[in-house]
Amino acid sequence: MAEKAFPTRVASAASETNHANATSTRGWHVRATLVCVGFTLCLVGYDIIMTSQLFEARRQGKHRLFSSSMEHRSFLFEGSPEAWQLGIAGKMTPPNETNAASNGTASTPVASCSPTLLDSKEIHYRQPHRFYEVMQSLKPSLPPPVFYGDKTKLCDAKNADENHWSYCLPIRGRKDSPYCEKPDRMDLLTQPHTPDTMCFASALYMLLVDVYDELQALHHDPALLYGSMLGAMREGSTIPFTEDADIGYRNMSDYHLEEVRFQLRRKGYHFFKDNIYRVCIAPNHPLAAQLYDPSFGLLNAAVQSPYVDLYEMRRENETHWAIQETWDPAYRVPNARFEPYKAIQMNGLVFNTLADPQDFLVREYGKDYMIPKPRPE
Repeated sequence: MAEKAFPTRVASAASETNHANATSTRGWHVRATLVCVGFTLCLVGYDIIMTSQLFEARRQGKHRLFSSSMEHRSFLFEGSPEAWQLGIAGKMTPPNETNAASNGTASTPVASCSPTLLDSKEIHYRQPHRFYEVMQSLKPSLPPPVFYGDKTKLCDAKNADENHWSYCLPIRGRKDSPYCEKPDRMDLLTQPHTPDTMCFASALYMLLVDVYDELQALHHDPALLYGSMLGAMREGSTIPFTEDADIGYRNMSDYHLEEVRFQLRRKGYHFFKDNIYRVCIAPNHPLAAQLYDPSFGLLNAAVQSPYVDLYEMRRENETHWAIQETWDPAYRVPNARFEPYKAIQMNGLVFNTLADPQDFLVREYGKDYMIPKPRPE
């Protein structure tokens, strides 16, 4: 009986084992199925959330480029190389609420701000010109630029004097000829502009004219010097490949400096000192939305936007004048070569310069100063 019962117990045990294995296998399949279903639901939910955010952004007028796949989802933010290649930088706004980390970790808040742009209609310009008439008649075509992260310094007008270069609006443009020959500020009113269509010297010329007019109105006897004198003499315009303009001034006390700073600030310009006095375009300029290049970082002495250098011209004695930053620091300009000023033209506007600009240019640039010498990139 016992010997006959043994095979039965073995068979029964095998049956129980097979049943347990089958049950375990079915349980594994059920769990795997639940995991897959859960993962799929997560992806569907994620797509719903991202799609709803996209629609909400479009509803608010914030245009983004949206790329979605199972492996990679990304936004092309304002100022990215891809955005510039597509010609839409400045029309896109990156999300101001979060900056998702690329490794999928928790997102961190992104500081952002927009300056309050000056209204050109409320600005009193010193000289009548069609440029101001057209600018004041234009309706705003672009919202104020949005600054993120470190660039929020550009909204800090209260500390502009301490920020020096960092409060200059990042601007980039073309400097090649013949595309940028005879650059003019009227070019800036052509819509739309990108760094590939705007000439850098057009913004520089706008800055030059406004700074010169303020110095003249405040009785500081401005005169074009160095590269600006050279451009007017050689080409009758701003040199296309230059990054700055040069103006001399006289009779400026600390009180007068503050008055110049105040008047330029009212027009959207930033007056500061870095070895010498300089002026650049501020973030609240009426044309800031058209000029701003989001692909640029904050400016410093090595990365520059259009700016004007201001040079003090003071009487050394009864017969000679000293001018800041001459090639030979010991050189003094004789009275007869300094004044009376000579009138020269730039884009049809009349400016003053030294009585003998040819002698000054030969001393600064050599006898072949009339031959253009582009700076190496």
